[in-house]
Amino acid sequence: IFDELAFHQSTQFIINIIQKFKPTIILAAATTQGTTLMPYLAAKLHTGLTADCTGFDIDSKDGALLQIRPAIGGNIMATIKTRTFPQMATVRPNTFKPVQSEFPDSALVIEEDNSTYSSGFLKNEFIEGNHNLDIAKAKILCSGGRGLKNAKNFFLLEELAQYLNGCVGGSRVAVEQGWTSFPHQVGLSGKTVSPEFYIALGISGAIQHLAGMQTSRYIIAINRDPEAQIFHLADFGIVGDVLEILPQVIRILKQRKNK
Repeated sequence: IFDELAFHQSTQFIINIIQKFKPTIILAAATTQGTTLMPYLAAKLHTGLTADCTGFDIDSKDGALLQIRPAIGGNIMATIKTRTFPQMATVRPNTFKPVQSEFPDSALVIEEDNSTYSSGFLKNEFIEGNHNLDIAKAKILCSGGRGLKNAKNFFLLEELAQYLNGCVGGSRVAVEQGWTSFPHQVGLSGKTVSPEFYIALGISGAIQHLAGMQTSRYIIAINRDPEAQIFHLADFGIVGDVLEILPQVIRILKQRKNK
């Protein structure tokens, strides 16, 4: 694992390790580095690659990796089986919760000398002014959906996020209606998030949305429909009109801040 991935200096080093140890499965995070490195490696190794996976399974017949990812705009989940080896896939960040391994000492740790492949490397780093804009990194995420009805009401969501030191997210409907921008879309066709608190306001809970936030530590939902799917996942739920409840919550937060 490289602390800083120097692409041109590291790819041949990684290829040599793969050819030496011959793994059957290679996984990497679907980050900027992972999505740059893995296609290059797959081409060099003459094998396939499934990108942006949200789930995995093992074929009981032959032990092959089954790679699960959204398809057709996030409307279906496709199960893909690569017939060439090694099987390679990138994994969408925040898709899985970390768990304690049942066999902590069973993993083989490989230490190889990469000094032969090291050389001068110019690193360009872009620092975003407001880190809260990245919903994948937010600890508190306030997301709005169809129940907010219009862009004006969506500003209430932004006000709530400010009082909670959180970030604003939205369902696909909210993005398609222009109430928020695509970088704030939560779901399989947007970003997969895993904040400490996920507050779903006026979101019914389409399957592609739930799959994008189900690993959140605590989920709080407000929806007028008691049968909404979001309540099956929520830790705390309020059945009611979000446009009546949200202004009251903001008013209470404002009073507490001014004390």
